[in-house]
Amino acid sequence: GNVPILWALGGMFVGAYLQGYWRSRTRARDAAAAGAD
Repeated sequence: GNVPILWALGGMFVGAYLQGYWRSRTRARDAAAAGAD
């Protein structure tokens, strides 16, 4: 059926979202550290 395809698409979407969130989070932290100096 199409269930495995839906799971694969969902996993890719969630993975991309989490990666983008983590990148923005670490970038914001680095900017704050640089601003403190």
